[in-house]
Amino acid sequence: MRAGLEPYEALASATWVGGELLGIKDAGTIHEGGPADVVLVHGDPLSDPAVLWRVWRVYHRGERVS
Repeated sequence: MRAGLEPYEALASATWVGGELLGIKDAGTIHEGGPADVVLVHGDPLSDPAVLWRVWRVYHRGERVS
């Protein structure tokens, strides 16, 4: 809360809100045929933001890259 945001607001700002600002269609959604840029982490980033540093898998355009 150093920036004055609740955890869910900070996560939204870094993900779907940022995507919308960049003009990305369907930012923040996961669906068949979608762009599928996804980062999977170990844990719940809303209860423990430190899990964002524990990346499990990364997908770019539906392909696993890490």
